[in-house]
Amino acid sequence: MARRFISWTAGGVAALLLAATVPLAAAASPSGTGQAGWDAKTGRLDPATFTNPPATDRPHAFWFWNGKLTEDELSRQLDEMKAKGIEEFFIHPRQGLGGDFGVTENSYYLSKDYFDKVGFALAEAKRRGMKAWLYDDLNWPSGFAGGRTVSGGDVDGRTVPADPDYLPWYLTPVAKDVTGPVDYDQPVPVSVPSGWSVSEGVLTVNGGEVGLAKDGADWSGYRMEFDLTVDALSGGWTMHSRGAANLVMVNLTTTSPYNPEAASTFGVHVRVNGAYQLVGARIPAGRTMRDGERHHVATDVRGDTVTLFLDGREVGSRSDPRIGALAKGRVGLRSGQDERARFDNLKVTALDGGATLLADDFSAGLARWDVTQSPASSLVAAVALRKRGDGSCVTSGQARGSALDGDSAVELTGKVGADGRLRWDVPEGHWCLLHLVQRPLVNYHPDLEPDQPYVDMLNPQATQKFIDITHETYARRFGDDFGSTIQGIFNDEPGFYNNFPDNRGGADSLGSIPWTPGFREYLTGNAGYDLTGRLAALWYDTGAATTKTRIDYYDALSDRYNEAHTKPLADWAEGHHIALISNPLVEEDLGSHRLIEGGSWFEMSKHYQLPGMDLISGLDTNVITPKLNSSVAHLFDRKRNLAETFGAFGWDLSMEEMKRTVAWEVAGGVDLIDNHAFYYSIDGQRRYESQPSEFFQNTFWPRFGAYASFTGRLVEPARGATPVNPVGLLYPSSSVMAEGTPWTVRGFAGNGPGLSEVDGSWKGTSKALLAAQLDFDYLDELALAGDPDLNVGLTVDEGRLRLHDQTFQALVMPKTTVLSLEALAAAERLVAQGGTLVAVDGCRRGRRRAGTPSCASGWRPCSAPTPPRRRPPVGPAAPAASPSTCRPAPTSPRR
Repeated sequence: MARRFISWTAGGVAALLLAATVPLAAAASPSGTGQAGWDAKTGRLDPATFTNPPATDRPHAFWFWNGKLTEDELSRQLDEMKAKGIEEFFIHPRQGLGGDFGVTENSYYLSKDYFDKVGFALAEAKRRGMKAWLYDDLNWPSGFAGGRTVSGGDVDGRTVPADPDYLPWYLTPVAKDVTGPVDYDQPVPVSVPSGWSVSEGVLTVNGGEVGLAKDGADWSGYRMEFDLTVDALSGGWTMHSRGAANLVMVNLTTTSPYNPEAASTFGVHVRVNGAYQLVGARIPAGRTMRDGERHHVATDVRGDTVTLFLDGREVGSRSDPRIGALAKGRVGLRSGQDERARFDNLKVTALDGGATLLADDFSAGLARWDVTQSPASSLVAAVALRKRGDGSCVTSGQARGSALDGDSAVELTGKVGADGRLRWDVPEGHWCLLHLVQRPLVNYHPDLEPDQPYVDMLNPQATQKFIDITHETYARRFGDDFGSTIQGIFNDEPGFYNNFPDNRGGADSLGSIPWTPGFREYLTGNAGYDLTGRLAALWYDTGAATTKTRIDYYDALSDRYNEAHTKPLADWAEGHHIALISNPLVEEDLGSHRLIEGGSWFEMSKHYQLPGMDLISGLDTNVITPKLNSSVAHLFDRKRNLAETFGAFGWDLSMEEMKRTVAWEVAGGVDLIDNHAFYYSIDGQRRYESQPSEFFQNTFWPRFGAYASFTGRLVEPARGATPVNPVGLLYPSSSVMAEGTPWTVRGFAGNGPGLSEVDGSWKGTSKALLAAQLDFDYLDELALAGDPDLNVGLTVDEGRLRLHDQTFQALVMPKTTVLSLEALAAAERLVAQGGTLVAVDGCRRGRRRAGTPSCASGWRPCSAPTPPRRRPPVGPAAPAASPSTCRPAPTSPRR
């Protein structure tokens, strides 16, 4: 929904403390009991239960199914768990599933035998009185169904068709400086389609990694030849491919400033379980190779040796036992991230006897290949805006630079002809012409799945297909166990990966925003005006409407993400009497909340029945993850919240560190511990994949029962209890949406000056409160505003904030740059009723529309501090100034 807000100007008055003299005491106590189950409240501390905690309190096993599954071994491992007090487990399909690490996972996942083994494990669990939780994908992130959502494939004996339109999409800006008056006549900059595409009998491979021929699994010892034109950086081809993750790969790299160390050379590689290994040094091509040149390339593979030919001339060879280990398999083609090449007249011939195994001039498209043609990029809008001052609107080829005049915006989309050219009679002056182009994201691949595509989080049809493939198949097979033996299903790190901080989406998607075809119409309906025509404000300062445009876009993005993805999943789970568990990616900073989760952490979380988090790579007590996770549970009145813990802690993880870690998590409000991980197998590479295993392979396993009981005793008093945190700490959601651009807000890679200051104040205030032993919940600004998107019923009553059964006696505001006017009005009501508000960074006078209040309206600043009964936190939580004390003015604040 559209929101009203206020933007603070720079400068501002000293920090204010608006306090009533009330103690920060607990306002509620736990009460009530419920039946046994994951969501049942304890209601009281029962000595007998505390002595022997039930299974729901003890750690749950994140059970990596990462090997060749047998019924005997599954049964034995269930006995191992139960003997140590672990009676609930997650079935997590993981790398190595099916027996051959990096090879069999995708084909075995969701196969008939896979579901048979799930059924066996469930039956054995039921016989032992144990409970199971499902995991909704292969590895992570959730949504791609092991590649089947986009690419199709086999599911429990049935064939699922491919849907390449379900790829993720992003909107990227292409800017150009134009000075008028002039007659502008230029083609629209819509790029070559991403991934695989065929035009006029020529195949273009533009990123997207490896694609293989349908035939040839048993081919061995052959020549592969074709006409090759490298258009950007490099083109690659594969031989003796057992699958996309195990193959021999050769690439030809041209001379360019981007990779001088590999200029005009061939590289011979083996790929083992997804990892490329260069065989020897790169082989010089014998001449300078330039982008756009066409050459005939041939490659022979026999035994341990690969021999290369360029335009009929042998240029070199490489021999290695690793090549020989890949003794047979299909041919394939490859362009890596930001690479592009064209292929034609491809032929594969047996070296012994000369038989033609494959001949393809691509006149039949991709009929011979196990890939689907990627959807084409297209123009969404062309908009021109006058520049405000001198300078270019293009910086290093990117759409950023000069400030623009939003009021001058002229949409030119209708002036694009059928020939793809934009013709425009440019008025006098200096203009920025912005093309907004939607493109499919082919260069991001799910973790541990380097050749599988991800999926469109904004397309409800893609989510429905994911549900049909995964959830409905589980339900058909095991529906009678839902709500009894099967407790819930784990949804792991879905989100937007186009502008990811480590650039895994490719150079072209840097600075882009999440998108989906048809999103323009959705934005218009959500915002109540043609928001797309104003989207230049996401990348530029366009004047007075900049903040509103940014907030309206991210607000609409959050709404669509929920409607298209999280709500359908949660509704399905509720309808099948199980819980949907969340585990969002990168909880630790506000920029990541916007970049990956779409701008509103709490709104994204609202539909999950069991909020979750993870703690990976070691314990860092400076992070705020447990408080964020428990705050989600408290805000939406969820019964519990989960922490997936110990992933990638390393094999030196000790029982002492485990004890310290779970104690810290439970102190932060977590009340369900999921031990990552219990490995089915640690053979070969498995032992180094997100290690350690805390299962029978670990030296501390004989003592694991003591840790399980300890964890159960920590959790039992807190499970489902009513929170009594006295402080509400504002989550500055409007500032998260409004500050910075897609170029500067980079999550864990940095968030630019504006949002970094907000993030630093938010985290610093959190740490200071905890250091002062003042426990708190994060309260989303939109909950304070009464926003119907959250609909949680947070109210101001007699100088207190009330939420469900909880009462907050003070509201603490970290630094904000933008604040909802409705949230501001609620804060003013709190103060007017004698309540406590701590403005850590000051409540500055701001620009506002006529008739709307500024933050300081009706408040009288004081020159000397007057401490409340308990000293508010200072130090790291107050980088700008120590809070000063004020009292409400005699007149009530304006509303």
